[in-house]
Amino acid sequence: KVFMLNFYNYEQMKVAVPVIDEKVAEYYECHSIQIYEVKEGQYKLVEVYNNKNKNSINTTIIQGRGLKNIWFLIKKGVNVLIVSEIGPLGFILTQEHGVKVYLARDLDVKTALERFIRGELEEIKEPTRIYRIP
Repeated sequence: KVFMLNFYNYEQMKVAVPVIDEKVAEYYECHSIQIYEVKEGQYKLVEVYNNKNKNSINTTIIQGRGLKNIWFLIKKGVNVLIVSEIGPLGFILTQEHGVKVYLARDLDVKTALERFIRGELEEIKEPTRIYRIP
């Protein structure tokens, strides 16, 4: 189901996109995170961060893999996250902090941003990936 939304009513939004080789990725395994300003139907790259957490191994389920990236984005004032997948802990954290998450599987960053602006990306209402504890 695709949710059609008019984002032109927002003065300005900060949109984060995790990236691997110019494709939208999962927030924990990405090579970098690109942050865009979206305003009046246009987008502009404002910040790029290398993912320093991609090779870290968290030893407890409470930490969760990649949650540091989401905390970082929340602190940066991001209000939209466009991803290829999101697990339960990341999803809960985004929801608790008012960050809307949109699904962009198999899309390059430019296409994902353009579809987001046109309201053509699906807002994620539950985790897309479930992790099992061995």
